[in-house]
Amino acid sequence: MGTPIEIEEEIEGDHIVTTDFFFDKIGDSIPIKPPEHVNPKFDLQNPPSLPLAVSERSHLIFVAHSSGFCVAKTKDVIDAAKEIKENGKKGVFIQELSVVDVSFEKVHILALSTNESTLSVSLSHSPDIHFFSVQSLLDKVCYRFLLLWDYIEVKPSFFCSLDGSNYVKDIHWAKKAENSFLVLSNLGKLYSGVVDGHLQHVMDNVDAVEWSVKGKFVAVAKESILSILSSKFKERLCISLSFKSWVDESDVQCSVKGRKAI
Repeated sequence: MGTPIEIEEEIEGDHIVTTDFFFDKIGDSIPIKPPEHVNPKFDLQNPPSLPLAVSERSHLIFVAHSSGFCVAKTKDVIDAAKEIKENGKKGVFIQELSVVDVSFEKVHILALSTNESTLSVSLSHSPDIHFFSVQSLLDKVCYRFLLLWDYIEVKPSFFCSLDGSNYVKDIHWAKKAENSFLVLSNLGKLYSGVVDGHLQHVMDNVDAVEWSVKGKFVAVAKESILSILSSKFKERLCISLSFKSWVDESDVQCSVKGRKAI
């Protein structure tokens, strides 16, 4: 009988507020796709809203391109960026480095769940949301090394759709570990959902929405009104926002808006 392994409990350290940040670019820029494959290109009048997601736990990056999205190991991309800068290596592309390349037209949002187990994908002007298990995407790496890559089709593990003429404007995953999320439509309808469950219509005429840091509250903006709701969408606080100019006394016609609806 083997010796039992003791697992030390992780303890979160103190949070220190600071503005002393320094950013240093690693390597050189890497194109997503070869030039001959970038057809059609992104519509500059209709670019993706969230084209990039990063998983620290799985060490993966998810990148949208003109015909879908690809999944690559973060280390492979960093190493390639260094190689390009240090040795002038050409012809390196993220799509070429990727472990999975999923075909989709006009990817609009790539949003990773807080526990990094699920990737949600929405398409431009589409009511549909596709959910992929990150683990199932990782499993594709094993198939690739077993030479079964060409026979494996990547499919979403779950799918849901907004009602009526609504299409997805924004997706916000809950800050807690559970796989719940909020969806805001182009018509201002707010929905609440859980992976493998049904979408529930919560309220109308919403311009912007976001979870609090710990996920206990939801902030909802409607024109010049900001409402703080519980996680069960019960109103706790309502604030009327003032847009009076700091320069003069004249009122400016303004309202709160979320991420641009493309």
